Amino acid sequence: MFLLCRNQTFEISQTVVTHMPPFYMNSDGFILSDNDLEKYNGHHRVDKYDLAEDAAQPNITRVEPDTPVEELKQWLRPTEIREDAVDRWRANPALRILLIETQNQFSRNPENNPSHRTIPGQTEVIPHPDRKKHVEMVKELFQHARLPLAAVGAYTKAHITFLTSYEVFGKEGICGGDVTNYYCSGTSWSIAWSYFHKTRHTAAIMFYREGDGVLRRNELEHEILRLRQHITHPMLLAYIKTHVSLLWTFHLLEQMNGQTFEIEKSVGLATWDWVLDREIEAYRDPDAADPDSEEAVARAQKAAVERYNVLSGKLTHIRFRLRSFREQILWIRRSNGAYLTSLEDDQRLHTRQQERAELEVMLDRMDDFTKVYLHDADTLAERLGQQMSSMRDLVKQRDSRISLAIADINNELAWQGKNTNRYG
Repeated sequence: MFLLCRNQTFEISQTVVTHMPPFYMNSDGFILSDNDLEKYNGHHRVDKYDLAEDAAQPNITRVEPDTPVEELKQWLRPTEIREDAVDRWRANPALRILLIETQNQFSRNPENNPSHRTIPGQTEVIPHPDRKKHVEMVKELFQHARLPLAAVGAYTKAHITFLTSYEVFGKEGICGGDVTNYYCSGTSWSIAWSYFHKTRHTAAIMFYREGDGVLRRNELEHEILRLRQHITHPMLLAYIKTHVSLLWTFHLLEQMNGQTFEIEKSVGLATWDWVLDREIEAYRDPDAADPDSEEAVARAQKAAVERYNVLSGKLTHIRFRLRSFREQILWIRRSNGAYLTSLEDDQRLHTRQQERAELEVMLDRMDDFTKVYLHDADTLAERLGQQMSSMRDLVKQRDSRISLAIADINNELAWQGKNTNRYG
């Protein structure tokens, strides 16, 4: 067994090692490289989101660039709270989130594509001029709020992953007692949070990239308001993160079904309409001069092969996402059960038990939908594979016809040459 402490010293079989290996398992329980924070590109917007249990609407304020980090730390997790004020916090707990929009010129402008496929942690994104200052700010905030720093590494590497870790701290005002910290990460946004059991207070940090990540932030805020009666449940943010990500993945898969049908039409193949249960005749472009010519068919097939390659890569990732989300749902179930066991002395135990049961019902629905869409993705994979096989057969037939035609031409030329030599 080995454990990385915050001073970056870890122990294996009672042997203390003070150097840092290229990859290690840290106390957050996630494999990281020692320079993950160096891949953080910086940010250009930070907002404070504050929603108390008795409030109808959140208080959202923009953080000025020159705001001291200590001020943000104390807002996110106050440490100088008198012991007699803990009951007041427990009576009206709050959900506080720092919303951080990170630098990414490609997601900001979808027309501006990188020159090669993005490899997590090795992008062409131009770092923010104050990136180093932002890295130190993020480190301080995560350490102060007891957040798993691994969430930053997962976000910078675009990992779809999740984690729960449990810690017990001494008396630090409001933060005395048990703390459970979590994170849930995806390709365009990530959220980490700490739940303080004594005060039922949640401190969180969300990273989202500019552009499409802004949509994910808006969806998060909408879902928090819709479910605000559950803001003291530690797995609320995990449920919302999974719910939003699943809806987006479902949308991508539905898009793919239409895109696949368009490719099938472009190559002149008859297709089956599973909605009307009938065959659709092969499509012919009425504007084409000679759609059945060898040149037109070859051009359509080449374009189709390129599109099939893109869709194949897209579908592979969608299937990976769906399988990962099913594991994420199981993780939320486990954490939900662990939370209930910590409520034996809670005065509102019956209410908490009902809340846990409601979450289980929502997770059941989410899991059922995920299974159906995963079946759809698997079926679409078979469909793409069959279309690629048909395409290869068509290309082979066309090449065979071309080869036979060339052989006939060569035979004709050889015959003509032989006769010319005979009678010339």
